[in-house]
Amino acid sequence: MEFSILGPLRVQHGGRSVPISGRHAPKLLAVLLVDAGRLVTVTRLIETLWAEDPPATAKRQVQNVMAALRRALPEPDAIEATGNGYRLELESATVDLREFERLRSLARAAEPREALRYLREALRLWRGEALAGLTGSSIEAAAAKLNEARISAIEERVELELDLERRLDVVGELRELLVAHPFRQRLTGQLMRALWYAGSKSEALEVYRKLRKRLAEGLGLDPDAELARLHSAILRGEPETPAADRTTAAVRERTVPAQLPAAPSTFTGRRKQVVALDELLEQGRNTAVVSAIAGMGGAGKTALALYWGHRVRERFPDGQLYINLRGYDEAKPVAAIDALGRFLVALGQTSTTVPSDVDEAAALFRSLLSERRMLVILDNAREAAQVRPLLPGGAGNLAIVTSRDRLASLTALEGAEPIRLDTLSQTESLELLANIVGAGRLDTDPEAAHRIAELCGRLPLALRIAGASLAAQPDLALGEFTDVLGGPDRLRRLALDGDKLASVSNVLELSVAALDDTSRELLLKLAQILGDDFCHGLAVHLSELDETGAGRNLAALEAAHLIEQHIPSRYRIHDLTRDYMRQQGRRTFDDVRLHDIQTCFITWHYAVRREISVTEASNVVSAFNAWREHPEIWKLATMFSVFSGTEYKPTQLLQLAEWALVARKDGMDPMGNAYLLMEIAILYRAMGNRNLAVREAEKAIDVVHRAGLEDPDGRFRGNLALMYMEVGQYIQAETLMRDALRSARESGDAQNIKSCSSSLAAICRRLGKFADAETLLNGVIDNPELPTQPTLDITAKAQLGALYLDIGRLTEALTVLDEVHSLPPDVGGMRSRTFSRILRTEALCALGRYESARPELTDVLAVAVRMDLTGAVMLATIQLAHLHSDSGDQQAALRALDTLGPHHLNESDQKFAAEIARLRCITNTRLRRFAKAVTFGGYACDRYANMSYPLMHARSLAALANAYEGANNPAQTTACRAQAFDIFSRLGVPEADELRELLGPAP
Repeated sequence: MEFSILGPLRVQHGGRSVPISGRHAPKLLAVLLVDAGRLVTVTRLIETLWAEDPPATAKRQVQNVMAALRRALPEPDAIEATGNGYRLELESATVDLREFERLRSLARAAEPREALRYLREALRLWRGEALAGLTGSSIEAAAAKLNEARISAIEERVELELDLERRLDVVGELRELLVAHPFRQRLTGQLMRALWYAGSKSEALEVYRKLRKRLAEGLGLDPDAELARLHSAILRGEPETPAADRTTAAVRERTVPAQLPAAPSTFTGRRKQVVALDELLEQGRNTAVVSAIAGMGGAGKTALALYWGHRVRERFPDGQLYINLRGYDEAKPVAAIDALGRFLVALGQTSTTVPSDVDEAAALFRSLLSERRMLVILDNAREAAQVRPLLPGGAGNLAIVTSRDRLASLTALEGAEPIRLDTLSQTESLELLANIVGAGRLDTDPEAAHRIAELCGRLPLALRIAGASLAAQPDLALGEFTDVLGGPDRLRRLALDGDKLASVSNVLELSVAALDDTSRELLLKLAQILGDDFCHGLAVHLSELDETGAGRNLAALEAAHLIEQHIPSRYRIHDLTRDYMRQQGRRTFDDVRLHDIQTCFITWHYAVRREISVTEASNVVSAFNAWREHPEIWKLATMFSVFSGTEYKPTQLLQLAEWALVARKDGMDPMGNAYLLMEIAILYRAMGNRNLAVREAEKAIDVVHRAGLEDPDGRFRGNLALMYMEVGQYIQAETLMRDALRSARESGDAQNIKSCSSSLAAICRRLGKFADAETLLNGVIDNPELPTQPTLDITAKAQLGALYLDIGRLTEALTVLDEVHSLPPDVGGMRSRTFSRILRTEALCALGRYESARPELTDVLAVAVRMDLTGAVMLATIQLAHLHSDSGDQQAALRALDTLGPHHLNESDQKFAAEIARLRCITNTRLRRFAKAVTFGGYACDRYANMSYPLMHARSLAALANAYEGANNPAQTTACRAQAFDIFSRLGVPEADELRELLGPAP
């Protein structure tokens, strides 16, 4: 596919246009294309459509639009749902913007004539104004940035044409561009040069006069120094050299400082940030530009600034200034007046002419730089106030500020362009190690090399220290070094003797020392959490502050790059920072305080267990295993079922929950005991052991009753009813579930209303009460009065899809299940998504689309096996056998069923046993093994009849009739078909019409 945004939005595939219709889809596609290959968050997509006033359903609407957009594309997988957003993949797609950027990058690195060719090729990609016809503040801002890039590229092209070819035919183009961009001084200078070359000196001077007037009246500015020099040269009639060599004698006479320290010889990676700085350099031709490089200590901020500074220093002919502001050193940070004094002396001032007042010194500094092109690197800044007086104001100057703080006010007030440094990628980490110790040494043990990168947290400082240690010990095996580094004293190993700057602990110590006391204490507490990340609510609870106070502390930690909000409302701490803070925590907190932190963690999770997210799995299970001696640890086990199907298998979680039930029984109240028993029941259900699930659920309700307690919201009854349904006791299940739903509605428990409604709909569907089932599901799907609950919403839609399949509305079934399938992969629980995917393959097969269903079914079966979802494994295997049989491969169908084994044909799994028997009846009939088919068909009929499952009973009768027909038993054939026809007719499903034709007219 070919995407174009350098002009009106256009999508092409195979030479044909692909229409992107609707009000929202073109805008969302445009945003994805602007950042092609990069994640675009749902939050940003919402802002694109509604700016600052999104509707309550904004997230769902974005998901629906993205689903429709994917369906509209010939290659839907080009848009990938990932994390908390979407990404347009570039493997099978081309984007004209990316090609434009590639050609501009080639031009920057090429010789002049080759650069000119690249620029002309890049500009031919444009078909008009970027994203023409699309509106909205976000879109228009993106378009403006793209159009600015186009103008800059035109300026670069014209500059080369004038230098290399003395082109005169650019005059008309430049006049038109100046009408559209009347304040662009570079365009003005180019027009002046072109007119001068053409012999129109007076016109060239008039162009300058008009610009000077426009600048004065419109902006209160004078033309920049470079344009003024060109004006003077034209007045004198002096010949001019190309721009790349243009330097006046006055400039050459000035002091030209070259203060940049050497860049690290092993600098690695950071390609994205280097490109961002390159783009800033282009923007800085006509204005002063500030960039704020921020990241945690040891992330390589100084290395990036120095590497890039040396790379482009020739673009700053008047010199480069550098100062380490020591914002996070043990010594006091450098004051602005002291830094200004050093800069002014470097620029030719004497100590006697440097003002003592910071404002006067800053004004002199800006004046001296006003007619120069200089690079200023302000390294290791503590805060924005420290660097403001040091920022140059003249056009063509560029300042780079590095800091562990975000310097947000510098971005807001000075327009600094933020550049964030995260840790390196795994590939970049290995590349950095290879640069230090040699690729050959890493190749001796690639696995150990990868482990070293992980143990260093992919932090450049840690990697450099580890690399230096290895380089100093050439005979040390990588595996031995990994064993040492992976020990309990990792931070001590990540330090070089005699150099505090080469110590991860020292860098972290200085970062933490800059915090206030409450922020530091919160970080100490957060570091005790054992999982990968933590949510905002838990952080507030641990802080023991109100929402405002806790939010202020979290913001301070985030600004200092000691925590990172990697997805909305979820934070993480870098591995090495966590190790350091845990060490500090053990020194700061006594055993009582550490116990209190554990209690705080446990009680918060227990309080929110009904709304707990699967993202808490690692935290909760890790804490449970580490803190088993805590008397209230059993509370964490009451939410284990939510995590079933994540990285934890139901069998693992069941073992932990059963341990808690026995080992911590004395510390439980009766309700806690009941909660834990029900959790164990749900885990048995997830494992496919339905009889044990029923037994434990009945125990839970018995505990509630014996203690004189109640089930006010119906959750206990609802869970037991669901388990009755899964063992085929539909009548009992319906009665109990209706009672549970009534209690849920009376209590106003919205989550349980959804859960009970979907479960009751599933029971009604099996009992043949299709109208009741549809009413229940429509009452909870997209109901604005009920809050969004991703897992329950997916379950409800999946049940609606199953209902449509039962009553023959196949296209509608696939549409509903496609909606679920198109949701981002992190939405909803693994179990609900897996069952929905199986139903979707059933819909595809029912529509005859076997080849579409086959890979999907194979994949979902592998997922179910990997996650130990026994019920899903059985369902997927049965559906795979159906697919094989219906598409003509009966032996493959039987082989699939044989993997389930005969142990499933017992009383514990009536539904599965009955369906396996029905499918064996169908398959053996197709293989003309009629005696076997009759046996299996009779078994299926009996099972479904005992369960009061009329639709499947009738389908089993129809399959049995076909077996009898093959066995030449017309009486039984007719009897079975007549009975099936009666049931189908009563249910009102299309299968009645098929049997009517086979039965013929009534006698």
